[in-house]
Amino acid sequence: MKALLMGITLWVGATTVAMAASAPSPVSPFQGVFVALGIGGFDYQTYVKEEVYSSTDTSASSDKGDIGFAAEALLGYDYIWRQHFVTGIVANYMTNSAVIKSYEGQSNSSKNSVRNLYGVSVQLGFLPSDWAMIFVDIGPEMAKFNNSSNSSGSISTKNFHKLGLNIELGSKQSLYNTRWFVQEKVGYMNFGSRTLVHTNGYSSKIYPKALNGMVDVGYTFNV
Repeated sequence: MKALLMGITLWVGATTVAMAASAPSPVSPFQGVFVALGIGGFDYQTYVKEEVYSSTDTSASSDKGDIGFAAEALLGYDYIWRQHFVTGIVANYMTNSAVIKSYEGQSNSSKNSVRNLYGVSVQLGFLPSDWAMIFVDIGPEMAKFNNSSNSSGSISTKNFHKLGLNIELGSKQSLYNTRWFVQEKVGYMNFGSRTLVHTNGYSSKIYPKALNGMVDVGYTFNV
């Protein structure tokens, strides 16, 4: 799936570049305030160490994941300096549909998901032409996690927020030399670890991380 996400990203990028005209853009889509909406895939992975207090189940560890759809909204500002270099800041909000069933025993089970992610990243870019940009984003990402367990019919749910690191690599192209643009990117998020102790005597330590591939369409307000 990771290879598929990368392939889709590269294919969309090549298609968009072919659509863009080769003449210099009279209004740069790479400087000013911009907004964007996007969709893509979300590969949620976590290593889970389970501690089960039951006469029929034992402790277990697993490394599992799930793939779902993702949607995001972006708000940012970019500034061009020395003609080919771009610095900026980007705020993002993302949601997805991935759910991990991390452990299933004879009488116990658990699952976890991360639905809401938001953060702010520094953007560094390079303009190989007036209508194309290559960039990297890096910054903190806050996520809301949901972890639920079922121990012999006793259900316990833990919701918590965890701060992590978000790194993205992508490209952006002007659509027909206008302020409209399309961008393709691949992102990696890591949230360290978190130990959860449930009221039903069940505990788990999770190490969540995620890989995503997104395609965004946006508009830049030159100011």
